[in-house]
Amino acid sequence: MPHAFLRRAASAALAFAALAAFPALSHAQAYPDRPIKLVVPWPPGGATDALGRMLAQRLTERLGQTVIVDNKAGAGGNIGTAAFVREKPDGYTLLVATSSTNAANPHLYARLGFDPVKDFTPVAFVAEIPNILEVPKQSPYRSVQQLVDAAKAAPG
Repeated sequence: MPHAFLRRAASAALAFAALAAFPALSHAQAYPDRPIKLVVPWPPGGATDALGRMLAQRLTERLGQTVIVDNKAGAGGNIGTAAFVREKPDGYTLLVATSSTNAANPHLYARLGFDPVKDFTPVAFVAEIPNILEVPKQSPYRSVQQLVDAAKAAPG
């Protein structure tokens, strides 16, 4: 991964850690007084998992409490995200949400198990992970528009 990405992710993790401490204001005890679970709705080894593990490490250092990464992969991120929504909303379970689960999946799946607008409170923007659309070099398509036009001309 490029150094710029890691620097931005580390800076974002510090901001995330600061924001994560806000629930302490509403508790009589100091927050956090027990381990925190960070749900990553993707399998281990990918970019979202790597980001989640960097966040967990920095949050553990900053908060003085263990942050455990809980990978719950499947259905394009929907399984872990739906499981997160069922957790007690007490600040001890956090989610690494992605544009896949919250922006794309509502258009791809009939049933998500969560409402991406109503079921979440954003805490911090952590990182950008670029996505790239590619075609084989031998492909006749040289732009997204050409690809879209071809798909419209031959549905299915």
